[in-house]
Amino acid sequence: MSLSQFPRYFRRTIVVTVAFWSLAPGCSPGTAETGEFSNPEAQTIQRIQGIPAPPGYSRIKTTHGFALFLRNLRLLPSKTVYLYNGKRKGNQEAHFRIVDLSVGKKDLQQCADALIRIRSEYFWHSNQKEKISFHFTSGDVSSYSKWRDGFRPAIRGSKVSFQKTEGYDASYGSFFKYLENLFTYAGTISLKLDSKPVTGTVSPGDFFLESGSPGHAIMILDIVEDPNGKRLYLLGQSYMPAQQFHVLRNPLMPGEAVPGYERYGNVWYDIDPGKEVRTPEWVFPANALRRWK
Repeated sequence: MSLSQFPRYFRRTIVVTVAFWSLAPGCSPGTAETGEFSNPEAQTIQRIQGIPAPPGYSRIKTTHGFALFLRNLRLLPSKTVYLYNGKRKGNQEAHFRIVDLSVGKKDLQQCADALIRIRSEYFWHSNQKEKISFHFTSGDVSSYSKWRDGFRPAIRGSKVSFQKTEGYDASYGSFFKYLENLFTYAGTISLKLDSKPVTGTVSPGDFFLESGSPGHAIMILDIVEDPNGKRLYLLGQSYMPAQQFHVLRNPLMPGEAVPGYERYGNVWYDIDPGKEVRTPEWVFPANALRRWK
């Protein structure tokens, strides 16, 4: 199937296809789509933008391409999060819905990696491939354009060089191999090099980051606002080991439920980025919010 056969989302001059989940190689989730763990009622919410805002709130207006891309991410009907190896994640209580994004068959696409993946997919499908460039933890820069041209990283102790060992390959398969190579040498420490602190208004695509080994990163997927300017946030994460990217529930903080899905508890987060932020599997310190450079 060609890209032209997939649905597309148009905004001004940006054309973003939202079908990367079907194109990317990934693990088979087994019964995640049908049978024992299916979630028929979830068919009514098919994308991030379909998750209802709480009463009195509406989505913030934005023309930013990445924010629109995040809103258009598809959601799986499954209610079960699977790991890269096809096994069920032990904690099935942390998530509300699962984003239709492949994981791969290696334990690579963890927290920071999933954020890099989503950012890279946006650039790939909006024809901004020259912007796909991220740091290794070593501080060296790995760009997709060099990978496409055949350059591969050569690691000698703490030294990294890039040598041309392959021919030109602009296929999606080669792009995914670039990402897997990047995930091997990137993480929450390197993600700090690719981002900056948020000092003004928070936007979809910003993320909470605690760098370390281990560390964690969680992305703001969408924002709603009431007439008084009060904002609530929708958060998403992958985790360790590598697993399906999912929309988080909010069991630990004040917030709001999704209308019609109150039995799941709060999903929308009422948070102050200048204070400690508690999520189901990680607590971020104050002022941990970052934005892509």
